[in-house]
Amino acid sequence: MEINTKAPVIVSQEITVHSSPEQVWKILTDIKSWNTWFRYIQKPQLEKKKQPLAEGSLFRWQLRSLALTSTITGFFPPHRLSWRSKGSGTRSVTVWSLQAVESGTLVRCEQSIEGLMVLLFKAQTLTAMQDVTDRWLFSLKETLNPLKRPVTAITKT
Repeated sequence: MEINTKAPVIVSQEITVHSSPEQVWKILTDIKSWNTWFRYIQKPQLEKKKQPLAEGSLFRWQLRSLALTSTITGFFPPHRLSWRSKGSGTRSVTVWSLQAVESGTLVRCEQSIEGLMVLLFKAQTLTAMQDVTDRWLFSLKETLNPLKRPVTAITKT
């Protein structure tokens, strides 16, 4: 599934992570654990917990305060994951693409968002989704490639 290029709000952002597509895929497709590495997500739950994630899988989650019901529409390990979501007054399509590059994996997230609430608050929706997508990508990178902070030794004399 592709995003709706005629939707009133379209967001497309990317980041390079220093991990293989397989490592990124493992984190990205572990939906029930999204909230452990991205603080804007709450209550991620697969509808059929015992079945592996696949095209047609249904999951529920909250992004900030928006409750969403999503269906996996594309599942191509470890290169492409997409889903369709419905929330209060919104419909969206999200497509994650993973491409191996020399320094790791280029991760791209594209989203199209539409619906009455989006039409009423287009500018706010665009700003919010750009911010959320940017933070989601950065959180993914930070999870896979934690910043190495120097340890400061304190010596008592």
